[in-house]
Amino acid sequence: MANLGNLIDPEKDPEKVAVIDEESSVTYRKLHHMSNYVAFDLQSRGYKPGDRIGLFGYNTIGYVAAYLGILKSGGVAVLINVKLPKTQIEYIAGDSGVKFLYEDPRVPDDVVCNFDAYDAHETDPAIIMYTSGSTSAPKGVVLPHKHKWILEQKSRNPAASRRRVIVAAPLYHMNGLSSAEATILGHGTLVLLKKFDPITFLKSIRYHRVNSITSVPTMLTMLLREKELLRTLNLDCVTHVKMASAPVSKNLFNALKTVFPKARIQNTYGVTEVSPGMFGRHPSLPTPDLSVGYPVSGIDYRIVDGILQVRSPSMFLKYSNVDRNNVTEDGYFITNDRFRVDEDGFYFFLGRADNMFVSGGNNVYPEQIESILEKHPLVESAIVVGLEDEIKGIKPYAFVLSSSNESDLKQYVLDFLPPSHCPRRIWVLDSMPLNAVNKIDRALLKEKALHEINR
Repeated sequence: MANLGNLIDPEKDPEKVAVIDEESSVTYRKLHHMSNYVAFDLQSRGYKPGDRIGLFGYNTIGYVAAYLGILKSGGVAVLINVKLPKTQIEYIAGDSGVKFLYEDPRVPDDVVCNFDAYDAHETDPAIIMYTSGSTSAPKGVVLPHKHKWILEQKSRNPAASRRRVIVAAPLYHMNGLSSAEATILGHGTLVLLKKFDPITFLKSIRYHRVNSITSVPTMLTMLLREKELLRTLNLDCVTHVKMASAPVSKNLFNALKTVFPKARIQNTYGVTEVSPGMFGRHPSLPTPDLSVGYPVSGIDYRIVDGILQVRSPSMFLKYSNVDRNNVTEDGYFITNDRFRVDEDGFYFFLGRADNMFVSGGNNVYPEQIESILEKHPLVESAIVVGLEDEIKGIKPYAFVLSSSNESDLKQYVLDFLPPSHCPRRIWVLDSMPLNAVNKIDRALLKEKALHEINR
């Protein structure tokens, strides 16, 4: 059956712990019945397959059960960011046609409910996920039940059932959702945190004997700053550290090897419209440190003018509210992400093409400047933003986590890049602001830069 909600095999390890959240835990048997209960409840209320059912809440067992139950009923799960302003939440509900909203869902864990999941076709809509909408109205990505295809590729690993995976990225974002889905499909154990806090995250790894970490680079950078706590924790239990959603610096990669000495450190890549984890391992060669991996069988890849285009069985159906879908006539999704491929066929993510700006006639890619700054031994993290300028059009400015100073860092950049690419100001911060999906909030930093230069 194609239904994406059928991630659980109720006959396989039914008493194994499936999900642990900050309040309790449930077995696979209980989670199976809880999701059936949600599906039955929706059917009893008169909702039909294809109806849009909103899901609004933090990472909890109830959220997971409600998500699977919506899918089992044949409903389309509309995943709503809890940190959006009221106006955007109302916009999403109206745009997607939400007929019922589960808010902070709590599902009884002592129910016994048998329910035959709706026999969905693989191309039927299953999920609608929305972009942040920071510069325009949020854009709804409509994913089919065939999204399950990429999860099945990931869960084929013989070690999948032995994984204890911690997820603090929100489940309404593909990074967190796909990690949770793959863990459940592989019958591992999922540890959920409602929000990311570096101290809680590290202590939870140790307490729950987590062996697999899934995150974004910003989160891992924040972990590494907890030096005193790290000295007290034995983290040898961690065998796999996976990060995605942003380019990764060599400094961060090497630092993670030190903190997690027994772990395979993996940089990954995915986009909501196509699939998570779009690259894998080479059949015989080791993956270079900063590469996102080697092409996966069943997915087609090509680079056009430096931009990655991908065609996958698990691709989205459409945008809910945008006519242009960035898909070519022959079915490739244009990612707008810059990539290079080495001589062995490994792919390297270089950053967003639409982050590029023109300064005095020169094409400036913020990620290029960031990568130079992050090579400095005293820089933990760097973000470059562009601000409008009457003469140059746009000028680059930078924020860093560093124990160095502005003048030394400017000179360091000039050793590698022309003056046009050197940040006009470099501000040292104690921490980077994060957005709702734990990525560095570039928009907020741009506002801060404007404030600083206009004072």
